Amino acid sequence: MRPTVKSPPGRTLPARRPSRSSRPTRTTRTGRGGGQPRQREEQIACPHFSSVTPSDWACEGRPETLDRRFAEPELDGAPARPYVMTGMAMKGRVCLVTGGTSGVGRSIAAGCARAGAAVVIVSSDQTRGDEAARVMRELTGNPQIEALQADLSVMDSVRSLADAFKKRYGELHVLSLNAATLTLDRRVTPDGFESIFATNYLSHFALTNLLLDTLRRSASSRVIAVSGLPGSLIRVRLDMADLMLKNGFSPLKATARAALAKVLFILELARRTEGTGVSANTFHPGLVRSGLPRSLPWFLRLPARIAMSFFAAESDTGVFLATSPEVAGMTGRFFVGRKPAAFRAAYDVADAASRLWEASARLVG
Repeated sequence: MRPTVKSPPGRTLPARRPSRSSRPTRTTRTGRGGGQPRQREEQIACPHFSSVTPSDWACEGRPETLDRRFAEPELDGAPARPYVMTGMAMKGRVCLVTGGTSGVGRSIAAGCARAGAAVVIVSSDQTRGDEAARVMRELTGNPQIEALQADLSVMDSVRSLADAFKKRYGELHVLSLNAATLTLDRRVTPDGFESIFATNYLSHFALTNLLLDTLRRSASSRVIAVSGLPGSLIRVRLDMADLMLKNGFSPLKATARAALAKVLFILELARRTEGTGVSANTFHPGLVRSGLPRSLPWFLRLPARIAMSFFAAESDTGVFLATSPEVAGMTGRFFVGRKPAAFRAAYDVADAASRLWEASARLVG
């Protein structure tokens, strides 16, 4: 019979089989039928980065806390799935996660919380953010999770978010940029920006720069940004004369351009922060359930939710980049499936990244 682990009332979850023989073991007594008891070694569940030598980012904690499982309640239409506590690997560290109430952002926030970090999730709705934080505290057993409200399509709100964070926290070790919106028609923000470009990219550019001094003081620290598949994004072009897509708007085109802008931003950020202890990387999250269907017309929400039911509940690569000691010091990389991937476009990527940075700085002021 497979061993079981402690689970919520009314449910028994099978213990995950360890995949590596190098994990720690303990000796137990077992018997078979009426024969004499025999000794065997049973592997103890350990967090997924246990093979790395201890450091600030290394895994630690008692085995009994590492094997706890929690059933995640349904949020944003995503079915429940187990969460695994990963000990206190990031105790004392502070993480700020945009889009932290759903999808990739919630996955990364939960991963950091399970590792013991203090986590601040950003939500456009304070009530929704508070509820997501409450649920996450219950599921992870980490009381250091709170929500801050910000409308990331409005630059004044982004500035207020940065100010509110700095008043509460003196350090920032992980800044995770995941928030996104999707509209079928072109919409303009109060600042005069196209809403997808403003929310998905420009807000993150502004927020990172507003918190850059805090990131430097907290080094080693990390900035990670969700984007897309490098093979697809290298075929996208940014028109610096029409960043707001006044001509030829489509939701797909706007989303792809914003994703490319985040890639170029991360590459330029990595260049500008080289040697400061701040790393910057981008990643493809895989197919992960998200709250984006809420932005769609009512007749598209159900098909979108059905399609997302086949997606993963968590972004493994995102959690890996936020918490793993294996990527400490790595910067300016594009990750797919935990591994760096090439980003080779037909144009001068470094030049495009530099020009986008300057244009973005002029836009946000």
